[in-house]
Amino acid sequence: MQLIIFGDRTAAEMKAVADEVCGHQFDRIQTCVVDANLVGFENYCRDLKSAQIEIRYLIGLIDMQIRRRIEKACQQLSLEPWKLIHPQAYIAPSAQISPGCFVAPQASIGINAVIGDHSIIHFGASVGHDAQLGRHCAVLPGARISGNVCLGEGVLVGSNAFIFQGTQIGDEAKIDALTYVKEDVPKRRIVSVRRSGA
Repeated sequence: MQLIIFGDRTAAEMKAVADEVCGHQFDRIQTCVVDANLVGFENYCRDLKSAQIEIRYLIGLIDMQIRRRIEKACQQLSLEPWKLIHPQAYIAPSAQISPGCFVAPQASIGINAVIGDHSIIHFGASVGHDAQLGRHCAVLPGARISGNVCLGEGVLVGSNAFIFQGTQIGDEAKIDALTYVKEDVPKRRIVSVRRSGA
């Protein structure tokens, strides 16, 4: 069985965790750098599939359009997503972590939190009680999501950002690093300490 992690820098970090945590479960763990045009991506996957090797995958990049295209191509090839959770992360027993997710060391996920498919909870990030994260969210290192927060699909929360309790963040919104958010954010909005807004 092989694990393929699509992406570049984040994928390399995920591979390091996978080597440590589940290297014994796979014959090979590798990254596959994917550009914006997915040049050669489908052929690469087809070649692996035709080799009749059982393949699991993770998506280790942030761009939503590319993430969706990778997921769709993997589904068409009947590749199954892998869930990667480092043992040094704290996951409340009542939390739900969906397929394709990556939860890094020192991350924490509180009671009744739900993490959607293919989401990334990076090093030292935290997700509070009863929070709901949609598919393909990325919570970058040190970010804090309080309780009862709801993130739509494809939300990016930058490093060391803080989202106040009960806040609703719309699909594909981007919260910049170090930004404090205490009001709801519409979909596709960028909120930053360097811009007016939240």
